[in-house]
Amino acid sequence: MNPVQKLMITFNCVLATVVALTYTELLQLYVKDFNPLLGDNPKLKEHITAIALEHLSSE
Repeated sequence: MNPVQKLMITFNCVLATVVALTYTELLQLYVKDFNPLLGDNPKLKEHITAIALEHLSSE
């Protein structure tokens, strides 16, 4: 599977384990809300995609 295919799968369901050093308030963004956000903001989609591909290629 190439990085772009992995990215498409990753955007469908992303889970993460996070450890915070101080008090942290987290927000949840559902896929149904995330996808339209990317569709309305091409530069944001480009930026997030580039970062995700960078992380996936280092795995």
